[in-house]
Amino acid sequence: MGIDSNLVHQLAATARRFELHGRLCTLGVQTVPPEAAVDRALRAAGLDEPNGRPDLYARLGFDEVESIDISDFEGCTHILDLNTSGVPSYLRERFDVVYNGGTLEHVFDVRTALRNVFELMKPDGIVIHAAPANGWLDHGFYQFSPTLLVDYYGANRFEVLEAQLVHRLSDENGAVIVHSYLPDAFDVRPGGAFPGRWLCYMVFRKHRHSTWNTVPQQRYYATIHGDGADGAPVGDLPYAPPYVMQDGVPIRNNAPHRPLPAPAHAEGFEWLAHIPELRGIADSSDRSTSPLVLFEDGRPIGPPHAPHAAIRLRGRGRYSHWEEWLRFSPAANDDASRHVYSYALWDVPTPETLFSTSAKGN
Repeated sequence: MGIDSNLVHQLAATARRFELHGRLCTLGVQTVPPEAAVDRALRAAGLDEPNGRPDLYARLGFDEVESIDISDFEGCTHILDLNTSGVPSYLRERFDVVYNGGTLEHVFDVRTALRNVFELMKPDGIVIHAAPANGWLDHGFYQFSPTLLVDYYGANRFEVLEAQLVHRLSDENGAVIVHSYLPDAFDVRPGGAFPGRWLCYMVFRKHRHSTWNTVPQQRYYATIHGDGADGAPVGDLPYAPPYVMQDGVPIRNNAPHRPLPAPAHAEGFEWLAHIPELRGIADSSDRSTSPLVLFEDGRPIGPPHAPHAAIRLRGRGRYSHWEEWLRFSPAANDDASRHVYSYALWDVPTPETLFSTSAKGN
């Protein structure tokens, strides 16, 4: 198991945003990149000062780091089989942060392992999961759809702090695309929309009222066949457009903004803007590939590619570029005429085009 440069950047961004500190537990002994790669990724995440501490975890803000594994083959701090219910008393509520960076998929009894993670964490502690979602055949027992983690932790009254999907473009050049994950953001993507290797990167906070043993219902089907609710609450996860990262350094997209034609109110929270000139790149029944990114008063809203019923009934920034129309909802479900809307066309790169001269210019 290892932390690559891109995960160094994501961990650093999480550490800064939530002021992580105290005692860290890693599930398994994690390898880290060379010092120069760590320096580059930390600088890109805004952690410029080495603070005289060469260790990655110390630079992230932790005072102590311990590891748990099923054997001492790699020199772990504590031996613990995550398939076995209940952690020893000396480990119970010991850690401020638990990091699963490629261990959970190798544990057969996932529910018991999640219970053990719960018991390792202090109240108000944080768990970070970096787990395979797609394309890792026989890497472990499991690959995890992001809805498993979001629905499980939501049902058990954790706070969902971050949810992302990381699409690895190549094993050779260290390039990934980072996507925001929001409930229903990927519900209508057609088959074949997720080629290659994908990771979940998700962060949850335990509270005193949190539990481990509530069995979730999958949000998608609870919404369709249940009482109309969105499933367990997950809070206001922010949406951000996808961005490319190479070797721990984000490559920001500077595509120009264009004004959106004046929209007209349709039904519920839905508004319509006519953009027939962009029909050729719109989503359709067999693809969800429109590169259109929508901005409200200069800030991106989303998620895109949303089901049209969800735009009308739930809104909150969901939108769909479909045929000649942009169907969207204001971020606060208010009057769209009170805001200024613009859009940009952010093409998702391929390994072949990512490192061309033009792509690097972005």
